[in-house]
Amino acid sequence: MLRGLAILFVVVGHFTPTTTRVELSFMVGLSAAGVVLFFFLSGFLMDLTFAQNGRLGPYLIRRAFRILPMYWVSIAVIFFSEGVWSAKDVIANATFTAPIFGVTRMSGIYWTLYIEVLFYALVPVLFFLGPRMIVAAPYALLAAYGLAKIAHVPLSAAPFFLAFCLLGMQFGLWHRRKIDGYVVLLSTAVIICAASTLPGFSPWLGLAPVICAPLLYAAITLNPRQRILEICGHVSYSWYLLHAIVAHAVINALISHGWNLWPASLLGVTVAFGCAACTYRIVEQPAISAGKVLIRKLTTSERGVVRAAVTATE
Repeated sequence: MLRGLAILFVVVGHFTPTTTRVELSFMVGLSAAGVVLFFFLSGFLMDLTFAQNGRLGPYLIRRAFRILPMYWVSIAVIFFSEGVWSAKDVIANATFTAPIFGVTRMSGIYWTLYIEVLFYALVPVLFFLGPRMIVAAPYALLAAYGLAKIAHVPLSAAPFFLAFCLLGMQFGLWHRRKIDGYVVLLSTAVIICAASTLPGFSPWLGLAPVICAPLLYAAITLNPRQRILEICGHVSYSWYLLHAIVAHAVINALISHGWNLWPASLLGVTVAFGCAACTYRIVEQPAISAGKVLIRKLTTSERGVVRAAVTATE
């Protein structure tokens, strides 16, 4: 359900027409809250996932089959619809190496996926080091930003969002009774203060976890259900990837034909949702199922090797 709420925050924040600076500021804050809520959820779910099955192979397969197919589809849509990108651009974006080779990201929203992939790489390491390191990790990240400021070293704002993923992991630890609630509360307060006061960050970023932390707590403790939000949550990944591509194309086309901005935005968002529902069915679900089949085959193969080794030693 929270995924559905997060994507609605993002979509409403991105596509609600505004006429004043106050309205624009509020919508920017709403979309930021949606992104932060996605990161909170990612951290919480990765903690539960890795705690249930800490084997690296299945973990990597699940993550790859979950995010890569639809991500590659969105890259293909951009490549064929815009006609301005080279094969190098496509390869660099598809392999998450665009910053390394100085290539522009093909969509402005892709920066969040880079944070996700970086976080996925950190999860096994943090689990190996234990709960204390998971608790310490956001403080280490904040210290790095503080030291960079003191040393006048330019540091991108994007990696700071890892703090929200790490805080989500702490919610997972608390849910599994590995740490006390006051530890999570303290980490939340520190991250809120840092996001509000660190140079280069908007005060809205500090308010986002004020909204997201209680929402995650309520979802964990109360387990509320809301059908519409659950439907939005199912297609949230596809909708997130396509809303900036499809909705903008539809809105621009309608405005060029004399439509008012409000109905054009509403129809653009609706069309993007419809496309997301389709790609969820024909891309995401089959990919997730294929990943599960591969994991079962890998598990069966490993069990066969173990049985053979045991038999050989008897």
